[in-house]
Amino acid sequence: MVFHYPMLERIRFLSKQLKHINSSEITISSESISNPADIFKITSPFLLQVQNNSLFSCIYTLHFTRNLMIMKNTSILISLTILALLSGCVTGRRTIDLGVPTLQIAEGQNGTVSIKTIEDNRTFENKPSSPSIPSIDGDVNSMSSAAKSKMIGRQRNGYGKAAGDISLPEGETVESKSLAMISEVFKARGYSISEDENSDFQLDVNINEFWAWFSPGMFSVSFEAKIECEISIVGSSKNETIKVEGYGINKGQVASDENWQLAYKRAFDDFYLKLDEALTAKGF
Repeated sequence: MVFHYPMLERIRFLSKQLKHINSSEITISSESISNPADIFKITSPFLLQVQNNSLFSCIYTLHFTRNLMIMKNTSILISLTILALLSGCVTGRRTIDLGVPTLQIAEGQNGTVSIKTIEDNRTFENKPSSPSIPSIDGDVNSMSSAAKSKMIGRQRNGYGKAAGDISLPEGETVESKSLAMISEVFKARGYSISEDENSDFQLDVNINEFWAWFSPGMFSVSFEAKIECEISIVGSSKNETIKVEGYGINKGQVASDENWQLAYKRAFDDFYLKLDEALTAKGF
């Protein structure tokens, strides 16, 4: 049922008359509210929290849940729990640029490194069981490998239902981002990145994970990002294979570009740390 703002006071009135309230949906249309701040006029027994007026750029769904508390006067305490005010607009494809953090280049020369191959080996699924599994808005079988290499996440609404894609900008891919990250760590350890096939060390990189997802909560949402690369290092003196993971999580209020970017930044930082530790353990 859709209630416009003039009806909100009636909701408050009706709540006092009800002996029992079953779970029901009430949708508030932004077009019906001239001043978003007016929504704060809903007072006890309803508790309503709004973190950002820009949320009213879309239509949001509120869930009423029943909380019965036996008091001396046997009154009923009804609390309004917001589940979907936090997701923002999630339709259509969202394009997000991910800046790769730069590290200080170490002095000295430990040799040259070339990245021979780097491949996107992520597995996409239609209607996956978990939001952490890559998927697209449509049939994954209809999307080319080149197009999938730009996909880095999936938007979801306040109920966790999958919606629009999240893509890197034109000209960028998960391969280019992974290449930049791995190069930064090697440069910070005193290696030079080269395109020469006769460099001291040649790398083959498989990208197993590079994905971000959204999990709705009661008063905030979680933005999570995970990266996993398997790196084979071949040199005249040693051959090693290492698997490196980076994970980041960010608690936010709105599904904005900045919140997605922060989750990825934390995953990048964690990836740097883990790769540096792995290279030290292998003697590079």
